Amino acid sequence: MRSVDELYKDMVLERPATYAAADRAIEHFDDLDAAHSAMRTEEAKLELLAPITELHERKGAALARQKALDSYGVTAVGDTPLRMWLLRTHLRLIESAVATNRKARQRVTEELATTLTVETALAGDLESAKEAHRAAGGSTLQSLALSLEQERVVRDDRLARREALAERMSPLIDLATTAGHETKSALKEADSFTALQERARNWIDQWQSEREQLRAARDEVRDRRYPLQQRQADLKQERVSLEARPGRVPAQLHQLREEVAVASGLAVEELPFVAELIDVAPEESRWRGAVETVLGASARQMLVPLDRLEEFSAAIDDVRLRGRLTFEGCTSTCPIWSRPTPSGSRASSSSRSRASRVGSRRTSPTRRATRSVSRTPPPWPVRGCG
Repeated sequence: MRSVDELYKDMVLERPATYAAADRAIEHFDDLDAAHSAMRTEEAKLELLAPITELHERKGAALARQKALDSYGVTAVGDTPLRMWLLRTHLRLIESAVATNRKARQRVTEELATTLTVETALAGDLESAKEAHRAAGGSTLQSLALSLEQERVVRDDRLARREALAERMSPLIDLATTAGHETKSALKEADSFTALQERARNWIDQWQSEREQLRAARDEVRDRRYPLQQRQADLKQERVSLEARPGRVPAQLHQLREEVAVASGLAVEELPFVAELIDVAPEESRWRGAVETVLGASARQMLVPLDRLEEFSAAIDDVRLRGRLTFEGCTSTCPIWSRPTPSGSRASSSSRSRASRVGSRRTSPTRRATRSVSRTPPPWPVRGCG
């Protein structure tokens, strides 16, 4: 390029030669695309018209068959050879059925005449037999048969009444001492029936006293059953309570603990009973009964964190408990607090001695209080954690 003017003329004022080449390329591509579209169209026409020859042949065969059938009048309306054949066939079948029916009717007529003749002969024989039967005393036998039937009806009625009477008399028989067959004998003999009536009168006079005795026995059994049922209900309730918690304290104490825990805002785990923290050593198990008897009251004491004792006591002042609850303040550093036993059983001798030794080493004060339905909490200071 020799100058800027020449560059400007070539690039701006005059049309570049590359534009014409690009236009020719685009026109050539359009021609190729049009040729391809025409080829696709012709191919579709070829695929569509390929079976036309076979279809034309099938159409010709169908028209030829239709023409052949029309020669018999299959699709034609009016009188045709096919309709003539159909009507003649119907006529032949009807004539055959009529002939068969006539033969059957003639045969039945002959059988009817023969049967009527036989019936007339049998009726004559029957009348003759009746006359001979009456002449030989048949009327007497007939009247006896009628009387027998009447007596049978009367007998059935009396048997039914007898069964009803026997059923009404069955309560009068003492089954423990009298056999059932004596009912029939009482219905057959007047003395037995009279004795049965006397027994019934005596029973009517004594049934009220017997009823009172049975009622008293029933009331006695019912009264003995109530404590057992109450004890069973208590045991079931305690079992349900023990299954839902790790400790073994009675369900009533656990319920009281839950109530005061809700009122004071402390967790149930922060309020253990002494019985849940001590246990009998395995080698001292023979003393378990004696230990539980001696330390039963101490084992039912509930321990409260000493730093929360005043707050706890004030929080449960308005709680109406359904039993008496004894609690005692103790610091959480007390050794007995930090050694809960897995079994959670009641207090024992070895544990009590352990608690006593721990208490002798403690110098920090604790406080003890009780709560019951009377709401009389008498606090007093004590020493130790036991």
